Amino acid sequence: MEYGRYAGNGAMVERFADKVAIVTGAGSGIGLATARRLFAEGAAVIATVFGEDQLPSVGAFDGHVMDVRNEADWDRVLAHTEKAHGGLD
Repeated sequence: MEYGRYAGNGAMVERFADKVAIVTGAGSGIGLATARRLFAEGAAVIATVFGEDQLPSVGAFDGHVMDVRNEADWDRVLAHTEKAHGGLD
């Protein structure tokens, strides 16, 4: 299944090529839809979920369990983003 936008010639529009995004709540709903759209349009996506049971739903994304209220979790995910992707756009 493809989620991106297409140019008039049928080519995928990659508005977020070479960009890195963290999407919280990516296990379902709006968070998952946002992660899919960013990925389809070229972004490297770090998808965070609240519980380990939600990790399978993030599939090909760089998935992490994270409680957005926990500063240590943010530090861990941001450090990973810096190391794996050179930072956040």
